[in-house]
Amino acid sequence: MCFFDNLFTNALFNDSSVIVGQRIFIGGSYSNSVFTPQMISLRFQGVYGMLTQGSVNILSGNLGTFQLQNNGLIGYSLGGAPLTVGTGNGTLFVDTTGLSALQSGGSIPLVAGGLLFVNPLTSTPVMAAAVVADPPQQQ
Repeated sequence: MCFFDNLFTNALFNDSSVIVGQRIFIGGSYSNSVFTPQMISLRFQGVYGMLTQGSVNILSGNLGTFQLQNNGLIGYSLGGAPLTVGTGNGTLFVDTTGLSALQSGGSIPLVAGGLLFVNPLTSTPVMAAAVVADPPQQQ
């Protein structure tokens, strides 16, 4: 991982902990037709979809999860299953007041941005969301 190349990052971040669709940046050197990677950096990935009604689970404040049904690349890579989005008290909610508003919002369109991982406890994909937005309706 970029800037943190140690046993901790090698154990947590590898090809089995990142899901298809996660944006990555690879930097390194190219010499004599050979590319030598020297850093890998995960980039925020945006996912647009519909909130799965009844999927909001609040643990405390904005700490919890919800599910997002995506019909693009992420939805395809999940075989049509919804993406679980994990939020925390540091997650930025834009044009919505947080998980409690989502809980009562029904099936609404949302954009979530964060990093895509495999949950090691359930072996299912999860997004660690930095931002969740209720996008404005298109005119």
